[in-house]
Amino acid sequence: MCSRWVLEDGRGSPIGRIAAFIDWRKAFQQDPPTGGCGFFECVDDPLAARELFTAAQQWLSKRGIRSMLGPVNFGENAMYWGLLTEGFHRPCHGMNYNPSYYERLFRSQGFRTEYVQISNRLDVASPLPERFSRIAGRALARRDVEIRHLDASRPMPFASDLVEVYNDAWADFTDFTPLDMPVVMQNLRSMRPVLDERMVLFAYVGGVPASFLVVLPDANEWMDGVRGNVDIWGRLVFLCNRVMKKPRRMRAVVMGTRRAFRNKGLESALFLRLRDHVVALGHYRELEQRMLSIHHATGARPSRKHVTLRLNFS
Repeated sequence: MCSRWVLEDGRGSPIGRIAAFIDWRKAFQQDPPTGGCGFFECVDDPLAARELFTAAQQWLSKRGIRSMLGPVNFGENAMYWGLLTEGFHRPCHGMNYNPSYYERLFRSQGFRTEYVQISNRLDVASPLPERFSRIAGRALARRDVEIRHLDASRPMPFASDLVEVYNDAWADFTDFTPLDMPVVMQNLRSMRPVLDERMVLFAYVGGVPASFLVVLPDANEWMDGVRGNVDIWGRLVFLCNRVMKKPRRMRAVVMGTRRAFRNKGLESALFLRLRDHVVALGHYRELEQRMLSIHHATGARPSRKHVTLRLNFS
């Protein structure tokens, strides 16, 4: 269930917007019962922000909700949640971006940090730490370990393997929502214009799907001249850029390892295979990702920070 509002000034010009929503499957499993607000945009005016947040809070309160998280947008929290508070450089495609003053607007209304997501940047050309390479090499040397990449001409088996691994790997995490085949197939179709099959990797142990890694080129590098218009002209500009421009950045979208296969170096093996591929291509310079374990293992450096905030109300 959701609702949304647009705030106008005295002349009828829009100066802000917000949406509020309730996931009835989860709202009352939390203490206090929790909803969300998102799709927030606002001019730099605390009074305008207060009007928007108050509308969302009152709507949630009438339905028994006593707390809201924000900004939370529809979709997985790895891509669509969080307020950018550090790292206001050009974002990768799919990453939330907002003016720096938004944090002040949220906090002025009483929002407090619930959790933090750190994105890290890895220079592709930099040598990997010796320990990381040793662990990856040991995994790749095992006879029962096989690394395969996506075959976009026959995506169904890979989609099935991704669902199986993801739902096992992330089952214990807060706000986990299981994937199903229709969602994965839809995502694969939406990725087709930017997809590099050899950057979607799967690790199998004894033929069993055990780990996966999905990395995409940064589509924002092909959006120059599109200006947000995905009409025929915008698509033609995008396709021309796709042919003419070699992307320098990529983003690790999601990865996962089944619990029974953790601590076996499979993630390191996947990243090593990915690095071998992109280094051979010669045009990629950096990888951005949010996986802290990989961040520490590869020597990546912090790139940006997103925070999800909570506001409790009586």
